Amino acid sequence: MARSPSRSSVRAPVFSALVILALSALISSAGTAAAQDTWMLFQKDERARRAPPPSSDGGGLRQGDRPLEPKGGGRDGFSRPPAGPERAYEAPADGPRGAAPVAVERQELAPIAEPPSAPPAAAPPPPAPRWETRTAPSERQPLPPPARESGFMPPPRAPIQSVEPQRTPALRPLPPRAASRPSLDGLASLAPKALEDIIEGVALPSKSATIAAIWPEPWRAASGTVSPAFEAIRIETLRRAGAIDALKSVLERVPPPTEPVLAIVVLRAHLLIGNREAGCALAGEAIRNRASVPASFRRDAVLAAGYCALAGGNTDAGKLTVDLIRGEGLDAPFALAVLEGAGAGGKAPPALPSSIGVLDYRLGEAAGIVWPNALVDRAEPAVLAIIATAQAIDPGLRIVAAERAARLHLLSPDTLADQYRGLPVSPEDLANPLASKHTGALRRAALFQATEAEPALDKKARLIGALLDDAGKAGLRPAIARMLGPTLERMRPGPELAWFADSAAGILVYAGRGHGVDGWADLARDLDHWRVLGALASDSAVPGSSGLASIERLARAGRFDAPKLHRLVTVLDALDVQMPIPLWEAASRTPQPTDGHLPATGVLAELKSASDKGDGARAILRTGQAMGPATADEANLLTLGDVIRALKNVGLTREARALAIEALIETWPTTAGR
Repeated sequence: MARSPSRSSVRAPVFSALVILALSALISSAGTAAAQDTWMLFQKDERARRAPPPSSDGGGLRQGDRPLEPKGGGRDGFSRPPAGPERAYEAPADGPRGAAPVAVERQELAPIAEPPSAPPAAAPPPPAPRWETRTAPSERQPLPPPARESGFMPPPRAPIQSVEPQRTPALRPLPPRAASRPSLDGLASLAPKALEDIIEGVALPSKSATIAAIWPEPWRAASGTVSPAFEAIRIETLRRAGAIDALKSVLERVPPPTEPVLAIVVLRAHLLIGNREAGCALAGEAIRNRASVPASFRRDAVLAAGYCALAGGNTDAGKLTVDLIRGEGLDAPFALAVLEGAGAGGKAPPALPSSIGVLDYRLGEAAGIVWPNALVDRAEPAVLAIIATAQAIDPGLRIVAAERAARLHLLSPDTLADQYRGLPVSPEDLANPLASKHTGALRRAALFQATEAEPALDKKARLIGALLDDAGKAGLRPAIARMLGPTLERMRPGPELAWFADSAAGILVYAGRGHGVDGWADLARDLDHWRVLGALASDSAVPGSSGLASIERLARAGRFDAPKLHRLVTVLDALDVQMPIPLWEAASRTPQPTDGHLPATGVLAELKSASDKGDGARAILRTGQAMGPATADEANLLTLGDVIRALKNVGLTREARALAIEALIETWPTTAGR
């Protein structure tokens, strides 16, 4: 005889169904409320053609000779097209008589000095220009510098020889031109499965400031009609990277989701950036469709419903969420404790989870929890980026979060400066911040505010030095240096600040304001090597002979050991910078280091393929995968060189230079002996 089902077994599913229907109704009612410019460095000028020729021994321009004219497909007008944006060019065979068809390296082109407006006929020849070669006959008179407007420069001999040149500043930036940036729209054409496989191999956020800054751009740029799978991958990738600004931009364009997983992804992202109304409008549907999504998404659907109920003051829906968490055995002890009233009214919060995600944070915020300092250490990157600027957070905790976010490259230098400025500092600490009893972030905020308020340059320099020293101990030196860039740019270098020149040059390089390095390097001969990084930190300048010769001297003196020298040669070669022969020889005498992170087989090949095709979006994707968990100064040299070269080849020259600086500056020789 068949047994009839017990009353309890029948009642359980009925009860669960009633709970779900009631919760859905409550939630639903609560949630209703860059064209690439081309340019030519060498231009034809009639005045240069008609100018009186210098006295000639057969090696200069004669009457009737003309400057080299643009010819062929090369960017600079020479007949042989370049292999890359900075590669060498060759003069055509029909060039000016007496000019040897040697390789022209843009890195060696020096600024042109203005000639006398009308030199007398019997005037002595002007001083030899910097490009004069040592192979010329001793009796040969050098050509006078041509007019700046002519755009013509005689080509230098290459490579640089090992001699001590006269001290000259690094090359000044070329005339400003419109920024040329590649199109980064193209990720949506990749198969979602291929994208997922790539993202799994990327450490987010990147430990490289350069990669972290450019990583969101192709995701933001992807346009047109995209699949729900791509949209979910895009939003999740930006969330993992803590790229809040890019995430806001993407969410503004996302149509109302109909696919259950995408709906939960969009819901969670809206709640992260503070769009409670938009997020909670999706909560009721997410609860009803939770059985069709993976377990992790089902958990978030229930927690989102609980948050929307708690934030909207709907206690009945909150109780139903507690029943669902318990009934479905979801692993959410912190959320469950908060929904049951723990930590409310300023009481001690329940034990924090090891990783605090967006829904944990928003639930605690809605309950009015007073967060402990452990929040900063346990918050996932996207949550940390939100906390760093949240006005509801205690100012002391917020500044700690801002510093950690800056260390992870989640916060811009300007935003970090704003957080320092907004922290209340006593008049005593502001008047004498070096004697402040505060430590950590509070001390650094006081030092920064005092630095901005100090009018005397020598005192300002000492405050900056103290702030940098303190930041270095906290692992914040790069972030603080980038923040101080505008302050240093306004300071005038002078002999009384020679002791500070090393630090000033480093700050300007970190901040990408390399055009200001020359003034500080002029204060002492042993600072010439900073001109090399200063040139790399400028948009158009290239390292000059004096800076490279200084590096050669330091290498002979043992200031560049073998690993540093190999890293230097690798990045300069990737940027097509011509180097003195002795540097190549010194590096070749020791084996190239093989340590550092190497990506999985095939990644570098895919990176080169993207570079060869000029696919900027895919190059960025593969760059993040190739760098992996390493910083630029930790990366394997093969990886580092390929990444810099790929970024440069797809038109991201500024980022290629910035990555090269990251690879060098942490161990760059200083007068302090580093």
